[in-house]
Amino acid sequence: MAKTTVTAILFVVLLLATTETCIADEKLPPGRTQHKTPHGVLTVTLKSPIVYTLRGGHSNTTRFVTFTLNHDGETLRPDHDFFNVDGNPIKVTVTSIDNSIAIDDSPTIGGFYSFKKSGKTAFVVTLGETRIEVPVEIRELPYGQYDNVDAVIKADGFPTSKARHFVSWPDLETIDDIVYKPGPGNPASIEHWRYEKYPYAVIAIRGGSVADCSSIVVRESEPSAVDPMLMSMELTPEEKQADKARADGIDLLTKLIIAGVDVPTGTPTAKLKLMVTLLDMGRSPDPDGQMQNITDKSGKHSVRAIIVAAGDGEVVLLKEDCSKVTLPMNKLSDKDRRQVVDMIRERTRAERLGNR
Repeated sequence: MAKTTVTAILFVVLLLATTETCIADEKLPPGRTQHKTPHGVLTVTLKSPIVYTLRGGHSNTTRFVTFTLNHDGETLRPDHDFFNVDGNPIKVTVTSIDNSIAIDDSPTIGGFYSFKKSGKTAFVVTLGETRIEVPVEIRELPYGQYDNVDAVIKADGFPTSKARHFVSWPDLETIDDIVYKPGPGNPASIEHWRYEKYPYAVIAIRGGSVADCSSIVVRESEPSAVDPMLMSMELTPEEKQADKARADGIDLLTKLIIAGVDVPTGTPTAKLKLMVTLLDMGRSPDPDGQMQNITDKSGKHSVRAIIVAAGDGEVVLLKEDCSKVTLPMNKLSDKDRRQVVDMIRERTRAERLGNR
């Protein structure tokens, strides 16, 4: 009996040491919760407590979950996923309770979130030994990407409000958490629709069709409420370059995820670009299995590259920086030249089989 009592007491002590207390506060804006922890009051902010996806698709965003920690009256912000609490590094992490949310915490892009399945789910925030569950709901809209605007109006009627935006090359703007990066001669004229029945949802209409959607709580006095032009004017050239690199990384990662490619956490932007290049060429997006050292016939010069094409006495190489090099086949080493010849034979054999 005594042994059972001691075991129960130890269990309660451990439970108290690893759980938290949510602070109920009606004044907190939607998507924001506060939790008492041994290190202070942790404030968890979601971009939106409800995430909307287009029919049959995913919703992708970055930095969806952010944190601050109030410790002894001082507001702390994490640095590389650590809070500095009296000189002690306390790690904060975020995962999900199920596979309805995929999270890539790559430092290249600052955290990438992909919401996949409708329903109620939760994030699991871990601060030191404290585990916190933060609820979030995923809802699917009744229309998909590229659906005609008629489908939106038939399903939901006219929007409660709408705003018109225009972005032209070479500008890159994030409006309502949607990134616009138009190409030369293809400016983006967009309308953002909002419906009272879909709190926090933004539906982007471009060219008479559904282009995208996002989920975001508009919070006054936060950076998202500042004119994007003023924000860009205040950035240094280095900050602009870093911001563009993050946006490029988001675009590349999104394309790979949509294509069903399993992208390892922390993959650098340069490798993401190489993977997308291979994907666009109809090849396997795994560069590690294809990259090799290509040597010239003298054996003195070599380049690390992928053989992507050959014919008419020439070979085309794709380098790690995604640049292409065309070389005469007779300049290659005997080993590499035999490999190219074998590749041409295999391609010819496949073409003949396909024509039967």
